[in-house]
Amino acid sequence: FHNSIIFLETPEGERAGKPYKLEKVDADLSQLREVGIFEKARGLILGIPYRYTKQMKQEFYRLVLERLKDYDFPILANVNFGHTDPIITIPYGAQAIIDSEAKELRIEI
Repeated sequence: FHNSIIFLETPEGERAGKPYKLEKVDADLSQLREVGIFEKARGLILGIPYRYTKQMKQEFYRLVLERLKDYDFPILANVNFGHTDPIITIPYGAQAIIDSEAKELRIEI
């Protein structure tokens, strides 16, 4: 994951059509931190949380920012990939640039 941009999304919850529990997001982020996934990352892109209410989304983003506050990389949130409609395809291994000033993501294929 050296110099990588990490893509994360929330899957479906324990039952089909239900959102993934925030407690699980917290545990997942903690595990990723523990194994060093974010140590050498250059950025993070978050998919639109699946089936989250407005309040759940706010709590999700607060949780992500709190858990990743020790890292110095841009975070782009609410991107249409993963369990979303419409959905964009993000090719693995492609060159990607997060421009936080322009608020854009560029993928070079």
